[in-house]
Amino acid sequence: MKKSVLVVDYGFGNLSSIIYRLEKLGYKAWGTSNSKLVANADLVILPGVGAFGAAMDFLEQSNFSSQIKEHVGNGKPLLGICLGMQLLTKGSLECVSARGLGLLPGKFVPFSCHNAHTGWNTVTFSKDLDISDSLNSCEYYFNHSFRYKGPDKIKLGQVKHGNQFAAAIGRKKIIGVQFHPEKSQQDGAKFLQNILKNMINA
Repeated sequence: MKKSVLVVDYGFGNLSSIIYRLEKLGYKAWGTSNSKLVANADLVILPGVGAFGAAMDFLEQSNFSSQIKEHVGNGKPLLGICLGMQLLTKGSLECVSARGLGLLPGKFVPFSCHNAHTGWNTVTFSKDLDISDSLNSCEYYFNHSFRYKGPDKIKLGQVKHGNQFAAAIGRKKIIGVQFHPEKSQQDGAKFLQNILKNMINA
């Protein structure tokens, strides 16, 4: 039986690229703004579309926040992509009035000396992230102006844009990636295939 992946639809942006990629990898994937459907998913993805404050407002008002926390509490995996990675933490200076889900420590701050990080870059993954070493030689697509600031112990991947910063964070079955694997062509597909398989089967 195909594993099911729910992609949270915040109400803005196009989820077709991530859903298409997941279906190509053999998953039953769907986007939804109905939080009650979280209970039916083997894995939940917070995609990288939109602004931090608006996304958190939606998660709170739609009851996704509590449903996602229950999902994680039941030992099921959660993947955050770009904006979704920000939402996993305590907050972001993009919107200081909004609190994040608080599932991971730390917060997001703007780059201090450099412009937005947009384009292709190579990530060096930690051995704490249970993926193939071959993925370290791959290039992934980034498009963001905020970086993670938090404890080193949950940093699972590093990338350089001026200085080094976290390209992936996580613990147990909660993982966030700053890049867009669904927009990273074949390298991104290989990453998604590897990471989702490990998260679901862990």
